[in-house]
Amino acid sequence: MRMRTKKVLAWCCMALAFAFAGNFGVQAEEIPTDAESVQEMIDHVKAYYDAVSASDLQKANELRGEKNPADEILQEVLAAHEHGKQRYENVCVKVYPMEKEEDWLAFVTYELRVESIEDLMPGAEVYVLEKQADGSWWMIKEPNQQTAEEAKQMIHELAIDEDILRIDEEYNQLYAENPDVAVWTKEIQQEIAERYTLVQEENNASEKYVVKKGDCLWSIAQEQMGDGIKWTILYQKNRTIIGENPDLIPEGMQLSIENEISR
Repeated sequence: MRMRTKKVLAWCCMALAFAFAGNFGVQAEEIPTDAESVQEMIDHVKAYYDAVSASDLQKANELRGEKNPADEILQEVLAAHEHGKQRYENVCVKVYPMEKEEDWLAFVTYELRVESIEDLMPGAEVYVLEKQADGSWWMIKEPNQQTAEEAKQMIHELAIDEDILRIDEEYNQLYAENPDVAVWTKEIQQEIAERYTLVQEENNASEKYVVKKGDCLWSIAQEQMGDGIKWTILYQKNRTIIGENPDLIPEGMQLSIENEISR
């Protein structure tokens, strides 16, 4: 894969795409024939992007799967929203069967509407999806080495590169016409890095509480800090993780409880 193509997948519009090496091959004509499963996966991925576009962290986490609560891509998207990134547009999903029977590769292209410019910014992501026992799909954030190698080779051998190159060209043109985009994206990168550093520092000095179904900040403060009114302290402590809506705390999210005020 060309260097600039790698750059687009790894960076373009905050996309988190896999970049792995491997030697497993698959022919472009090996397109899935199970139409029902393919449509189910496409609907699932599009529903996920709809949830992210609406900043519905809880719904997006549910669609990604319980193994990925409040993961990095959602935090990046929410951070980007604060800088003017409005929503995903024109989401297109292509799915391909992998070597393991229940694994599929999903290649997603999309456009992002940005407040500061008139055009849409293109982006792309790669996911590996696995069919669960209950029939649901979830997205694997960190696949094992074998799966990662296979995904890398599939990207090379399937007719995906044309889309990647198209996105690359569109992004470069947009970048040339809107140099302020460089400043905007750098600010987002810096803010995200600062958020993660702050969260890590806070976590090291705090006890952890895992959000349960039906929890709210008031009930957690009442249980863990002895007074529900202290929910504001709890919120400020975890604001970098929770975001701007204190009512949006999905099940599985880990909150920091200050040692000096926790039981």
